[in-house]
Amino acid sequence: SEHPSLYTLIQSLFDKKSLTSEDWTLPTLRKALYNILWQDKVPLYLCFFLDALDEYDGRLEFICQFLKDLGAIPPKPTKRIKVCFSSRPWDIFVNAFQDCGGFRIHDFTKEDVMNYCLGSISQEIPLDAIEFQNLILNIVTRSRGVFIWVKLVVQDLGRAMRTTTMSKEQMERLLESYPTELGSFYAEIINRIPRVYKWKTYAMLEILVRSRDPLTPEDLIRAVECSRCNTYKDSRDSLDRLYGPHTEDFSDLVSQESRRYCGGLIEVVSGSSTLYIQVLHQTVEDFVSDPEFKQTVLGDQARITVENGNTFLTKYDLTDDIRRDGFLTVSYLTTFYTRAAEQTSGRSIKDFLNSIPNSFLGRPLALRFEVATPLGYAVSAGLHLYVIESLADNPNLLRESNEALLSYVVIHRHQIHKDLVPMHKLLLGRGFRIAQDPTAFIKLVETIWSATYHFGGSAIRSLNIHSAAENLFNHGQDPNVTVIQNYYEVPSQQFSMRSPAALLDFGNMTPLDYLFLDREHARIFGYRPTPEGYIHQSYEAQYNLICLISARGGVTNKTRAKLIRQSLNLFSAIGLPIKDLQARLMPPRKSPVQTIKSKLKDVVSRLTC
Repeated sequence: SEHPSLYTLIQSLFDKKSLTSEDWTLPTLRKALYNILWQDKVPLYLCFFLDALDEYDGRLEFICQFLKDLGAIPPKPTKRIKVCFSSRPWDIFVNAFQDCGGFRIHDFTKEDVMNYCLGSISQEIPLDAIEFQNLILNIVTRSRGVFIWVKLVVQDLGRAMRTTTMSKEQMERLLESYPTELGSFYAEIINRIPRVYKWKTYAMLEILVRSRDPLTPEDLIRAVECSRCNTYKDSRDSLDRLYGPHTEDFSDLVSQESRRYCGGLIEVVSGSSTLYIQVLHQTVEDFVSDPEFKQTVLGDQARITVENGNTFLTKYDLTDDIRRDGFLTVSYLTTFYTRAAEQTSGRSIKDFLNSIPNSFLGRPLALRFEVATPLGYAVSAGLHLYVIESLADNPNLLRESNEALLSYVVIHRHQIHKDLVPMHKLLLGRGFRIAQDPTAFIKLVETIWSATYHFGGSAIRSLNIHSAAENLFNHGQDPNVTVIQNYYEVPSQQFSMRSPAALLDFGNMTPLDYLFLDREHARIFGYRPTPEGYIHQSYEAQYNLICLISARGGVTNKTRAKLIRQSLNLFSAIGLPIKDLQARLMPPRKSPVQTIKSKLKDVVSRLTC
């Protein structure tokens, strides 16, 4: 670094030997930036350029305040901060920055728009020089510098001229009919699409806007084909029909269908290694994301349509995962879409999920915690509506389940990536019992332990393990359930050799024994111990769970006093109170003399009664 002294300004924010993406939170980064901008030790001359503030994915008040804070830094001889940003002229930006200098970009792009029009339509529209010039000037004036508007208008004028002979007056009327506001223009494009094509219009645009990852032309076409399918078999048949020689070039097919079904609002672009599909502009995504979009496209059919792009992607991903792997897996992206489908549509995918044949559920030679039913998949994926709707059909569904449903929630925590408590509360509140899944509490304990010595505390903060454990206690969980016994109800070879419980061979342990295993045990069990500075939050989570278990009557069975004392010292060193915990875990021992005196006193007391 040219200015290593700047590091001292942010050292306290990133004082760890190892950092992950989860440590780079927005408040932390903002604090680091302000620490540097407000210092006076190093000369600082900065100009920030921010494009398209209206496309910011968050509260616009926040981005306005951020820019105001930058502007509030007073200039000095060795410091000057400048900011240049662009946006559509929305009221919130106009009002917030009305005292700042600015200009309208379309006052400086007329020549660029004119050159684009000349190059794009000169060969397609047979007008004389004067008429052609007047048409282009009209387009430039109405565009107000918005290139996406110009592009769509030129495409539409070209199509109109290729399909019919138009007079000068007819072309002028057509041009005047185009709304100048993009949202209204997109709606006009959609309204011109024949009704018979409207479902594919809806499916294509919804899928593209809802997709988390870039979609290849092949993925888009297949997801659209699955959009109308109600069962796994229908979806699989639709995909099988697409695997033929007549559809090998999906990019050409998408280009054709984009013009037919979407009026050119999507496009095929080249990535680093493949082609992918995207909407034409951020304003198209805003248009599709608007609650009125479904009504605009489907009309009266919108009232009976609850599915959206998340639902369509769910059907496609579930079907394609099984087609590729031969069985249903709990993958991050698919479970994201299934949850998003529930949350955005208010309807579960119960009928589709239940239509998957049993032969595709669970891996061959399935592990103890591999999902084996649609219910197991739904619980693993965090599908609350599926569970609720299924209980309406069969109120005894959870009571009759043979799956480790509580453990599924913990094991697949990275797929759910949310608080564990709501699903546990739903299961236990609607009939599932602790006795049906005696390993669930141990899985929580293992999660905390492995976080402390393997992947760091920041990865478990959102899971709320402490509340999940408390919820299990409230439903009768034994705080001293034997760790080894519960795990070895199933043959040990079925467990990953990285699981600590599968490797222990020295007697039975309680959950507290498990939590007090130290870093040396982590190395023995195959875990990669993380640097001390990185696991502060993990130690705090471990401490909280130890406090909860001990307060609920949990005891140690195998842990030596020395190891407990070392852990308590560590907790104290990071600022955690240990007095009450120490009293429960290490009560004062009576000396032999005190013990004899106590017994004699007790005998005398009984003789005098």
